Amino acid sequence: MEVMEQVDELLWEAKRLAGSLGTFSDKVTPPPLESLEEKLDVGLDPNFFDEDGNLRDDVRKTLLKVKEDVLAGLEKKEVPVTPAFVVLTGSLCGPNWDEFSDIDLHIGVDFSQFDDPLLAKLFLAYYAHSFNQEGYDLLDRKLELYFQDTKETHTEPGLYDLVDGFWIKVPKGAKIEPSKAVRKAALGNKKKVEALQREYSKTGKDDPESFLNELRTYWEGIKRARKEGLSKEGEASFGNQVFKQLRRNGTLEVLAKLIRQVVDDTYEVKR
Repeated sequence: MEVMEQVDELLWEAKRLAGSLGTFSDKVTPPPLESLEEKLDVGLDPNFFDEDGNLRDDVRKTLLKVKEDVLAGLEKKEVPVTPAFVVLTGSLCGPNWDEFSDIDLHIGVDFSQFDDPLLAKLFLAYYAHSFNQEGYDLLDRKLELYFQDTKETHTEPGLYDLVDGFWIKVPKGAKIEPSKAVRKAALGNKKKVEALQREYSKTGKDDPESFLNELRTYWEGIKRARKEGLSKEGEASFGNQVFKQLRRNGTLEVLAKLIRQVVDDTYEVKR
């Protein structure tokens, strides 16, 4: 069997597996509203972290249950994973969290444990994508699963060990306000995506595959600017701040929907 055929089969297997996990949104309830005000000086979301800056125990246990369900499901499908680490990370683990911050649950994987590391990496990437598409929420935040290669360099404001319950990397810094240049760049990208929408509705459907390549190149550019910025300057980097503004103003969601539409149209043409 060709590698891509194997990948296609694994994709559908991942979707079935992701869909069988159920919802976790009812496992945690927010603390009473009267307790929030006194916790805000910590700088972290008080729905997730206590006054000492530690992850709430009920939140931690729920995320560990998610991890156990994920690993148990994978083992049933004969893709056993021994995690090198299980951490909470992302903007939620730093002073610049906001209402758009996801719950970034990272499971560390040493892919050398597999007979075919590349195929295993593809499967787990598709699995995480399918899982995330299901839209699991916890305390009104989207849960994002990611299988992180142990050899991968990852930049984060803070890193919390879910298994042992401590900060591997303690969050530092202050709230970052977007500069005029950042807001201008975000507005320019917003107008660019709107123009791409209009272009596709008028002429793009004549050659959806070429248009899809253009969209993917554009999207990869946005992600690359963010990744490079994070690695060099951290959260305050221009690329990361523009990315966050695009998430806040809905541009990334519009772009994702447009890409999905073009993908569907591309496969329809090929049929």
